[in-house]
Amino acid sequence: MARAVADRAAVALDNARLYHELRASEARLKAILDHTVSPVFVKDLEGRCLLVNPAFERSAGLRSEDMVGRSDLELFPPAVAEAFRANDAEVMRTGVALQREEVLPQRDGTHTYIAVKFPLPGLDGRSAALCGIATDITGRKHTEEELRRTAEFRERFIGVVSHDLRNPLNAISMTAGLLIRAEETPPGVVRMVRRMASSAERMRRMIEDLLDFTRVRFGAGFPLERRRVDLRDVVRTVVDEAAVSSPDRDLVVTEEGSLSGDWDADRLAQLVGNLVKNALDYSPKDTPVRVSLRGARDSVSLSIHNGGEPIPAWAMPTLYDPFFRATEGQGRSKGGLGLGLYIAQEIVVAHGGDIRVESTAEAGTTFVVELPRRAPAHPPERAVPASP
Repeated sequence: MARAVADRAAVALDNARLYHELRASEARLKAILDHTVSPVFVKDLEGRCLLVNPAFERSAGLRSEDMVGRSDLELFPPAVAEAFRANDAEVMRTGVALQREEVLPQRDGTHTYIAVKFPLPGLDGRSAALCGIATDITGRKHTEEELRRTAEFRERFIGVVSHDLRNPLNAISMTAGLLIRAEETPPGVVRMVRRMASSAERMRRMIEDLLDFTRVRFGAGFPLERRRVDLRDVVRTVVDEAAVSSPDRDLVVTEEGSLSGDWDADRLAQLVGNLVKNALDYSPKDTPVRVSLRGARDSVSLSIHNGGEPIPAWAMPTLYDPFFRATEGQGRSKGGLGLGLYIAQEIVVAHGGDIRVESTAEAGTTFVVELPRRAPAHPPERAVPASP
């Protein structure tokens, strides 16, 4: 009898300990639910509410006692309730967590939530209830939409202004050309008009860069008009123009092999012009700029080399970023918009090619472009860059 009493006392003590541990666990869980900012709810298998935390009460605008024991159809508008029921059914059917974005009407307007629902197992391991945790992302959504609208307005504004500026700029360039060629124009005026024409040409390049940048930002990419092109002719034309604008510089061109391919000649001229200008800007005036062309079986390579200070290591990761301009004193900032290399890279990618750079103090800087002779079967997709 004493042994039986002792056994029952031990069981009672174990039960008391388990009871106190259970109560402590409940208190801890309640403290967590009361203080979390995310709405949390638990439903039974029939979809009736078993538990909601204060954050859920605030988001729903209802008290806990008004929700417990009631279904979604009794608590929310029919369309919202049916969507909840469909999500609940999928979670219970698959037994895995489900994450969805949900838009809910509330007293202060609609709110957007990221809701995660998952089954709660019972003592036998089977699903006994369903739990959901929601995160209000309404503020983030509003911020993202405002940023998107701001970026879209800014880029459309750039595109419109750039397009409308070309007409008066073309008139300035044409008038300057006529004055330079006119025999009655005094030599002193010719010098001033040449400076005006040079400034107009620089403005034209900036405007074209802005237009190209805007096209890429809106996902239009670089429209290509492919035809049979000899890269030799493109390079010679660009180098001749560069020699006129930089008569004191030495430009050396070497060629090897067949240099023809199916490309957009105007875009390649823009590519070569940007790289040659970059080489002229960032090299000593008493050093040559070397342009080398070499044809392979399926591709043609273009390399442009200049001496002088190397590109700083810190600038390499963002060298092709739009509007990238290294600071003065680091040897890389020469004015402009900082779009030359970005556009050069986009032209290469549009042709299915590759561009890379090597730069050291001993060997100088060399940009190497590889262009496939024919258009790729599947044009590469370019990600739209983030707003600067």
